Amino acid sequence: MTAETSTVPIIYTKLHRPPVASDHLRRQHLLDRLNQNRHRPLTLLSAPAGYGKTTLMSCWLESCDVPSTWISLDENDNDLKIFLAYFLAAVQRIFPDAVRETQAMLNAVEPPTLQILARSLINELDQIEKNFILVLDDYHIINDKEVQDLLIELLKYPPSPMHLVLATRRDPAIPLTLNRARSRMTEIRIQDLRFSAEETTAFLQGMLGVPVDDATAAVLKEKTEGWVVGLRLAALSMRHRLGLEHIVANLPEDNRYVMDYLLAEVLSNQPEGILEYLLVTAILNRFCTPLCDAICDPGDRSLTCKIGGKQFIKWLKTSDLFVVPLDDQGRWYRYHHLFQKLLQDQLKRKFSPDDIAVCHKRAGVWFNENALVEEALCHTLEGGDTEGAARLVVQHRNDAMNQEQWHRLVRWMGMLPANIIEKFPELLITQAWSFWNRMRLPEMAAVLDKAEPLLAAMSSDSAKTTELQGELYAMRSIQHYLLAPCDGPRALDYARLAVTKISRHQYSARGCAMIVLAMSYQMTGDIGRANSVVLKALNEKEARRTTQHTRMLTTLGFLQWLEADLVQLEQTAQELFKLGMEFKLTESSQIARYFLGVCHYCRNDLGSAEEHLAAIIKSTNIRNVFNFTHSAFALALVYQSQDRPSKAREMNRMVIKHSLETGHTAMLQMATAFEAELAVRQGNFAEANHWGKRFDPEPFRATHRFYMPQLTMAKVLLFKGTPESQERAVTLLTQLHEFFTTTHNTRFLIDVLSLQALLSDARGDEPNALSVLGRAIILAEPGGFIRPFLDLGPKMADLLNRLAKQNMDIKYVGQLLTAFRKEGNFTVSTASDAQPLTPLSSSHPYMDETLTKRELEILSLLTQRLKNREIADKLFISPETVKRHTINIYGKLNVHTRQ
Repeated sequence: MTAETSTVPIIYTKLHRPPVASDHLRRQHLLDRLNQNRHRPLTLLSAPAGYGKTTLMSCWLESCDVPSTWISLDENDNDLKIFLAYFLAAVQRIFPDAVRETQAMLNAVEPPTLQILARSLINELDQIEKNFILVLDDYHIINDKEVQDLLIELLKYPPSPMHLVLATRRDPAIPLTLNRARSRMTEIRIQDLRFSAEETTAFLQGMLGVPVDDATAAVLKEKTEGWVVGLRLAALSMRHRLGLEHIVANLPEDNRYVMDYLLAEVLSNQPEGILEYLLVTAILNRFCTPLCDAICDPGDRSLTCKIGGKQFIKWLKTSDLFVVPLDDQGRWYRYHHLFQKLLQDQLKRKFSPDDIAVCHKRAGVWFNENALVEEALCHTLEGGDTEGAARLVVQHRNDAMNQEQWHRLVRWMGMLPANIIEKFPELLITQAWSFWNRMRLPEMAAVLDKAEPLLAAMSSDSAKTTELQGELYAMRSIQHYLLAPCDGPRALDYARLAVTKISRHQYSARGCAMIVLAMSYQMTGDIGRANSVVLKALNEKEARRTTQHTRMLTTLGFLQWLEADLVQLEQTAQELFKLGMEFKLTESSQIARYFLGVCHYCRNDLGSAEEHLAAIIKSTNIRNVFNFTHSAFALALVYQSQDRPSKAREMNRMVIKHSLETGHTAMLQMATAFEAELAVRQGNFAEANHWGKRFDPEPFRATHRFYMPQLTMAKVLLFKGTPESQERAVTLLTQLHEFFTTTHNTRFLIDVLSLQALLSDARGDEPNALSVLGRAIILAEPGGFIRPFLDLGPKMADLLNRLAKQNMDIKYVGQLLTAFRKEGNFTVSTASDAQPLTPLSSSHPYMDETLTKRELEILSLLTQRLKNREIADKLFISPETVKRHTINIYGKLNVHTRQ
């Protein structure tokens, strides 16, 4: 196990600063201007292609006395995760230990919001002790709103050590006027980059090695409008013609055609084989010798070029054409973007679409053989071979899953047409895994339904079919374990089958199957086998070299929590925390802190609980949304137990805010229920009862975290105290008792029994109340549970007193009563810091009414920035219906717009 690195594969040649050509013209006045304004956060170079933006920046950085780094952007960077991965990699090239926290956040299965990422990035960049320059070249390619918003946030509060440079063909979507007004930006534009008459003369003489008279230079400057690329093409043309006069005399009158003329002049003077090589390699965004050999096969009769890639690149380097080295080893090159576009236009005129497709397919094969999957996919698709592209994803999906590159997998799948995905069972299985990874379980189940008949039609005796069946069974097991109706025996059957069919090299899928197998054994009452599965997995070779080890420790922790074994859970959590800290596994460290926090809370060690839980909440790195949510709930109850009810409500409202920002409807529902839990504990029964009227406690799902809304519902009914509410409480608690008994959830059975005891006592059945409470205490004693009883207040203390008098054999009762006496407050908290709570129907900012199922569906789609028409199409309803639901949502959440 090692420290976290990017889960996005980085092409490091993109981080290479292009070298300065030996014949470049040094533009000292522009370099001086850049140096004089380096104290400002931003430099903007905005001009069309071919005006020397990249050359100017490279020349500046070459002579600069501060560290610098570079990113050459491309279309793939229109994705926040990919863009930020390259941004962090560029910074780490010059400061290897920098931005590690942001890196860890980005690697999360469900990364935090853009605002949280931006805040973390700004803070970490600001901690760098040296000034540095970061260039984003070709920023005009970026059209993704999230990436643009990240840059806006970064420039809103610019970190002092960083000077950012944007080189772009058009103005970026950032507040330029504001940055000008605050003197935060240096601008270099087309009028600054155009060559003057003197520069034109000097440039031509430098390239040609002969004097150039001012009149000729003036004509060329006028025709090219000081355009550097145009002047270079003119100089290249002059090398092969009778003289400057010939070129100048034949330049078109209309400036729009000068470029075409000059390019035609340059290309017409190249040998036929070289010209073909130039045109064919123009399909490549980068190239090297073996790649050139692969797509320009000398044995191909359709091509006249009979030279190899090595000869071609050697010729390129001496030709002064528009080629840019991408590394220091002289392996990778690319064409200037404008030159590449012009060559591609010529390629389409000279070659048929079928010939071009063949070249793309050859490039795809070469990239695939060299494990450059994204480029292989792009060229295979450009070649029109969608099924070939699908086979590439199938080939590489296990490696991506094993390396937890889920974002990469989702991106690959997004490149394929939907009808192609549905033809390949491997792709449907991959899609199902990606849904599971994002906890979108209904979608996972629906995709499995599509994959199952395709698998059934495959040869049953092939190893591939067996492995795919194993993966499907693993996810079916998850489905029956986590989705209602919860079915432990069926989950166990599927998990057993999965483990026998998934091979060891599929250690991501196999690890998941082992986890659900262990959890299913526990759910069906065989904790011995559950522990055995985990211990066996911990000793497997794969577990020692991947994060599978920490995953299995996490599983062991959940098993111990469900068994109410706080002693063993604390030991497991300490081991997990040690590993997480040693190997900088942020998510593992946070889960370990969560386990330790809830352990200490249940034992009534509030100080230690607060220490661990607050550390999770204070971290800007939300690696696991469910861990964050339940940690916040536990911390809120710590504050409530410390007579800090305002702090408790503040904690839960932070969860509500985060769920609204991220569109996480499951978290929103949970936090809404927890608000009612706090209302019960703070004596605001009107608020709690208002929530209870709208809450549907069924169906029950497997519960292995800290909080369960159904228990809040039971408390609302119990404390309401009417005969009708008590009858409903009896029914609900009986159902919960049966569910937790059937699923062997000892931890929550303690809570249910305690509430049943209070309910029996309230209904005048003291003997049953004491009997049930005795069973709860027997389950609680081995783990040292105290807080679950304290949290039920003075009525529980009174019941414990009576139990102590009648049954002296239950010694743990004395410890509980001692804890009550130390607490010294048997009444519902009315601490001085509590603010008045009003009924929900009047002014509560989040809980006016519970959102309906349809409203939750629409809220989820609203967070994806879909329009009403798009939402209507997805849900098969009218836009007017969407609009009506949207208005209802705004009212319930007390907001006015989608923002």
